[in-house]
Amino acid sequence: MQRTVSVWPRASVASVPSGQAICSASGAGRPACQTLRRGVAAEMVARPAPDFTSSLSLTYTRATFREGAGDYEKGALLPYVPQLVGRADLTYEPRL
Repeated sequence: MQRTVSVWPRASVASVPSGQAICSASGAGRPACQTLRRGVAAEMVARPAPDFTSSLSLTYTRATFREGAGDYEKGALLPYVPQLVGRADLTYEPRL
């Protein structure tokens, strides 16, 4: 029986141009703002048994407004963007 474990870390920074984030809580009739999104992701995949694969992943994102407008100040976090997301999976793939 072969058991393996792999880990893949990733990091990213993105500057999103105007038009990608609404600068108003209502979302109506207001211009969009530039945002800065930075994040780190890590994933671990393991094969604990021949027919099973398990994986764990964790992502941290810090998404902020690059300029103040409407209801938000420069540097405020983007609404509805989770800062931390985790996931765990277990897959069974029997050999036929």
